[in-house]
Order: sequence, then structure tokens, then C-alpha cells
Amino acid sequence: MTHYEGDLRLPAGARFAILASRWNARITDALVAGARQCLADNGVPEDAVDVVRLPGAWELPLAAQRLAAAGGHRALAVLGCVGRGAPATTNTSPTCAPKA
Repeated sequence: MTHYEGDLRLPAGARFAILASRWNARITDALVAGARQCLADNGVPEDAVDVVRLPGAWELPLAAQRLAAAGGHRALAVLGCVGRGAPATTNTSPTCAPKA
């Protein structure tokens, strides 16, 4: 398996965003903590990271699209957890970001 590795060189004033669903917080909270730790391990100051929490995975693509279009962040990490089961709404997940 090919392995790629690099190092993060931060431009002055760079901001990052982590978007995560509140649904299934036991999993998404751990994902957010891991993403924050990864950014910190690469020298990103805590005050350069915005965390945006949304109700569920369904809202993530549109929120990510809007944040990306605003241009205020160098990168977005979009984290969610979709489970299968009842009710039927948990069986539906977007497969790509909506187009404006």
C-alpha cells in the first residue's frame, strides 16, 4: 500500500473549521476531539479552529458548502455518524454536497 506523508506549514492567520453532527454524540464527540488533537499536533493554535455543531449528518453538506464558499477557512473537516435502523429517516444520507 502506498503511504503519503507531509508536514503542515501554516500560512499566517490560517483558520480551520470542524463541522460535526450532534446526533450520536458518543461517536461524533470522539471524532471532534481527534480532529482537534490532530490539528494541535500539527501546530494549529486552538483559537484558529472553529467548531460548528449541527443537528445531524443531513445538514453537514450544505453547511460545509456555505463555509467553503465564504472562504474564511483553509480547510474543513466534516464529521458525522449515520446509523441504519428505525425510523426511516436514519436510513437516508446525502452522498454528495448539494449544488447551489
